[in-house]
Amino acid sequence: MSKVAIVFYIGYGHAAEVAKAVARGAKEVAEAEVQLIPVATAGRRS
Repeated sequence: MSKVAIVFYIGYGHAAEVAKAVARGAKEVAEAEVQLIPVATAGRRS
């Protein structure tokens, strides 16, 4: 199984639309697990 994480910054919303399109394409790969992660919810490194 392949895991794909698409991390994006929301900003004005354009990046979110591109991220969603990338996710749709990635989901076409057999057994791909795709996760969209907005930067606002991504963990911070200290």
